[in-house]
Amino acid sequence: MRIITNPGRLRLPGPAASAFIVWLLLAFLPVIAKMLGYNFLPSTHWISAWGQYGLAVGVVSALLAVPLMIKATQASEQSKFRKGLTVVGGPLMAFVLGKNIIVVTTPMILAMIIGQQTELIFTVAKADGDGSRRCRSPVELGELPLLFDRLCHIPDEVRRNLPSGSHLGITGTGTSAGIYAETLQRVD
Repeated sequence: MRIITNPGRLRLPGPAASAFIVWLLLAFLPVIAKMLGYNFLPSTHWISAWGQYGLAVGVVSALLAVPLMIKATQASEQSKFRKGLTVVGGPLMAFVLGKNIIVVTTPMILAMIIGQQTELIFTVAKADGDGSRRCRSPVELGELPLLFDRLCHIPDEVRRNLPSGSHLGITGTGTSAGIYAETLQRVD
């Protein structure tokens, strides 16, 4: 029988658990913002300057996830196939999320805190696609990470004048590291 010595007291997680929770919040911030309709774009300059650090954080995240995934599958009754997916998929997801902390979350937070009216130039990769249910009439931009490489609901009359390789000046609140897109115009 266990005796409760301190009923009602909140037990705080240890430092490792706290660090993991902060990592998760930072990793999912851009995804949540995107789902809420915020069009944030990291700058291509930021990605080229900080991309290697993003890769390093992604690799460390993936390496830390491997033992966690192995431990999680050892206690489960899943099939070998599902266990294999967990051991491979978990670290891959950790890599992407860890990389996004540097490549997307950091410039996003900078834009929230110190952002001002800014214009950044992006290259159009494709502007003639139909898009999806969540992102109709997209303009896809080059050299940006997946999920953060498109603007949605752009009128067809604007998209018709945006061939691949053309440049867009996107204005909004941000810094040289990234921008919350508000308006766009072709610049050549």
